[in-house]
Amino acid sequence: MVNSVHVPGITHKGFLSGIDFVNEAASHPTYAPHLERLMGGYADIVAADIPIEGKSAHAYTQEFIARIRKVKDDNARINIIETVKLRERAADIVRSPNYNRSTTLFKDDFAYSFATVLRFLTPKTNDYRGITDTGTEYEIRDPDRTIQDTLHGAFGADMTNIANRLDTIFSDVTLWSPQTAVSDNALSQNQDFCRRVAQYYHELVNGETCLEVLEGINVQYA
Repeated sequence: MVNSVHVPGITHKGFLSGIDFVNEAASHPTYAPHLERLMGGYADIVAADIPIEGKSAHAYTQEFIARIRKVKDDNARINIIETVKLRERAADIVRSPNYNRSTTLFKDDFAYSFATVLRFLTPKTNDYRGITDTGTEYEIRDPDRTIQDTLHGAFGADMTNIANRLDTIFSDVTLWSPQTAVSDNALSQNQDFCRRVAQYYHELVNGETCLEVLEGINVQYA
């Protein structure tokens, strides 16, 4: 269950926003609708990719959301677990042949969620410490420092700089599926996804908080 909470990045968004517990983040008035949309979109893609007779991906996601809204566990503690599971599972969505059939809103929700995890992995200092939207420093504990090294110095960077950094990360297949790392598996193959993530990540490292960026998405689709 703790590993599964990572998948929608709710612990990272909550932590960066100064929200202490998983259930509080999952029930937050701004994050709650986003979580429901995001998991619903996941379910659509999973159901199309690997349909299982008698099993409902949507029913599972609804159960998942209900369960994590009862998990009074610490976001910071859960985030100590490295992000490899999140990265590998999210990568399946990026590579899915059904990604392009998703709604534009889901693509933006997904890209934003992905961008918040990259924001979490962005060091503010040379000793791999990040900073939350509320100004609190934290240690980034993913043992593979590749992403952190690539993103170090991203705060305040322009869009071209950001796009180049993310292209380096998304082109490295070993970061997203170490067990099946082949050249045509690179996330950079999905240019729609890369463009959306770059947009939201740029906003997140240039003064906008996780909540502010999501509120902008909500207004856009209101």
